[in-house]
Amino acid sequence: MAFQFKKGKLENHLISRFLSVRTGGGVMLFALFIAVVLVLITSLILSMNAMSSRSNDIVLRKHTCRTNIRNAIVLALAKPDLFNTGQTISFSLFDEFDDSVSVTRNFWGLYETIFVSTKVQDHSYSQTVLANTFWDNSDLPSLWINPSQFKCKAGGTTIIEGKCKVPGGRFEKTTLNKTPFTGTVPVSSMIDNTDRIPELPDYLSRLKFEEIISQLPPDFIMNKGEPFDGYRSFSEPCLVTYFADNTMIEKGNISGNQIIICNGVMAFSAQVNIKDIIIIAQSILFENNFEGSLQSFARDSIITGDNCTFSYPSAFVIYSENNNNSSGKISLGVDSKLSGTILCWSIHPTIRNHFIIVLSEKSRVDGNVFCNGYTEINGVVVGHVITRNTLLHLAGGAHENTLFNCMIAEPEKINSQYGLNLLSDKEKLKKVKLLK
Repeated sequence: MAFQFKKGKLENHLISRFLSVRTGGGVMLFALFIAVVLVLITSLILSMNAMSSRSNDIVLRKHTCRTNIRNAIVLALAKPDLFNTGQTISFSLFDEFDDSVSVTRNFWGLYETIFVSTKVQDHSYSQTVLANTFWDNSDLPSLWINPSQFKCKAGGTTIIEGKCKVPGGRFEKTTLNKTPFTGTVPVSSMIDNTDRIPELPDYLSRLKFEEIISQLPPDFIMNKGEPFDGYRSFSEPCLVTYFADNTMIEKGNISGNQIIICNGVMAFSAQVNIKDIIIIAQSILFENNFEGSLQSFARDSIITGDNCTFSYPSAFVIYSENNNNSSGKISLGVDSKLSGTILCWSIHPTIRNHFIIVLSEKSRVDGNVFCNGYTEINGVVVGHVITRNTLLHLAGGAHENTLFNCMIAEPEKINSQYGLNLLSDKEKLKKVKLLK
């Protein structure tokens, strides 16, 4: 009996110990499992923090790049004399490596381009802006006519706003085409007797037709085929396309950093999409319903069809030495619109062969008109008209310094001024347009 009791007690002890060993192993296994899970969670958290840190670093670098670009553009606009045209200047904005930028300033027709680039570690960024001088409306009268024996007359529904300089220092309200005057002209205190319109500043000599080609951007690429069909980025070298003879372009997308030169007549169909380019030719023609934004420089004429639209920043320029005593003409068609500047100017004006600007019926110019010949206004100018004389063709006759059924209005806001003040080289603020 004693043996059986001892045997049973031993078995119970072994069973108890076995259960204890199994329980201890389970606890250790569970603890190991928890430890592994904690390690995985910790690793995941550390990995996510590392990814987040890298992402934040990328965001920070991008933000630094954008800030550098913005600061460099503001500096180039405020202090253009620090950056010579055609040269690239690299410098640090705040004496730190991450604030290093490069600025390239070039003329682009009437305007100028400012290309800025920066790099922070492995991230780079660049931006080009098209800039023009911005100025106070009070610097220029709404209408300025050279001294003349013909006094300024207003007929029909003519509306003139703002300060004026006209022969005789007043407007004569007159009945034309059997229509009594029903418009408005400025009060006498807003009208001064005129003085001679000055010549254009010397710095604009780069725009003369005889010199405009010599102002091509440095490192340009000459193209003897068709213009590039697409948008040419301003971060690339300028693409110049040359045509030796009269040329008609009937379709395509010709945009961006491109210049077209034609040694003859250059014509464009309404199916052509044009944006931000420069055209240089003897004469330039646009079909009815054409739309685009461009700068045109011609020796003889720039003629548009009807219902055309030239968005800001556009320009029509005939600025010539005129050594051959030829005439020049810029004509904006019926129901056509232009936002920018029109300049028709002869360095050596003649008595017979005049330079003339014609703004057809229902046309509209948001900007400024300069002509040291005749300007015929049959539409609306929201801006300023500076001309030697105005001209009106009515009832088979021509009338000098006579305005009929037209309008010269002041911009509603100072910052809505689209045209350049070409009589002054005084730089104030800048108006910019972002380019690709």
